[in-house]
Order: sequence, then structure tokens, then C-alpha cells
Amino acid sequence: MQAVIATSTGKLLDVFNIAEDDITIEEIAHALSLICRYGGRCEKFYSVAEHCVVMSKAEFLPGRPLAKLLHDAAETYIGDIVTGLKNCLPEVVEVESHILETIGKKFGVSQEEFEAVKEADKTMLVTESFHIMSNSFETFQTVYPDNPPNPRIKLNCWSPEMAELMYIQTFNKIPKIPYL
Repeated sequence: MQAVIATSTGKLLDVFNIAEDDITIEEIAHALSLICRYGGRCEKFYSVAEHCVVMSKAEFLPGRPLAKLLHDAAETYIGDIVTGLKNCLPEVVEVESHILETIGKKFGVSQEEFEAVKEADKTMLVTESFHIMSNSFETFQTVYPDNPPNPRIKLNCWSPEMAELMYIQTFNKIPKIPYL
């Protein structure tokens, strides 16, 4: 079975067989800058790229900055499927995991590092809901009671162009280490 997609640079990729050579930080930055968090159900446009940049710069959140920046990079190739639905689609979770593993190998981030970022992601979710989903904030706070909104996290709701630029600039500033 094949699931072929076209990338912003004109490549055709089978999402079931993505290789390290298929992946570029430019394509990741571009795609994530155009994907709105929460399936677009927030009060203003807030991209996955900005989410990753903000998270990567939050030194007080667990995880290495590069793992935090790249933790949603598989969405470049499969889109952002809201968590509640994704939990019902084990095949999608498996494909996403394989893509993220390939991205990790390309840029030097282990699966364990991506796993370590999950707590930070919960804090981001509650904090983002406070800022851009005020009608849903209490619901998120109920689901994640151990993750209160963090007042040190500031959102800008960048345009896609700004989010793409900031993603690439952030990537270029983060020290890289070889794959573990």
C-alpha cells in the first residue's frame, strides 16, 4: 500500500516509506507554519510551528530544545489530527511514530527524548487553551489538572510567514548532537 503526498518543494513521498533524505527543515517549517493548532478551533490562528518554537525556547519545560522543536514535525507529512480522534486510529499513530523516528534520526533526537517532551506538551496545551481557547480552558484544565497554565509562556499568534521564519531561525540556533 502507498500513501503518496506532494510536498511544498514538489517532491512526491510515500508516507509509509519516508527516508531521512526525504526530510528537510525547510519543508517542516513551511508545513507546520500553515497548520493551525486545535484543528483550527481556536479564537485566532496559532500555528503548530509557533507552538514548537515557543515550547523549544521554554527552558523551564522538560526536554531538550531540539526535541521540543521537532516533536510535532511528523505533522508535516500527515497533518495535525486532534488527539481525541488520533487515539482511535492506531494505524495513524504507528505511521506518525515511524515518521517521527526517521526525523529524529535525521536531526539527532531519540524516541526517548520525544517521549520526555510529552509533559511539556500538556503544559503547553493548557496554557494555549487559556490564551486562545478561553471557552475551552476549564475543560482542558479538568483533563490535565496537574498541568496549570504557565504564565511565563507567551503566545504571539504569528502569521504563517513569521512562524516559518522563526522556526528555521530557532532550528539554526539550537546545538545539534549526533543521533544517540
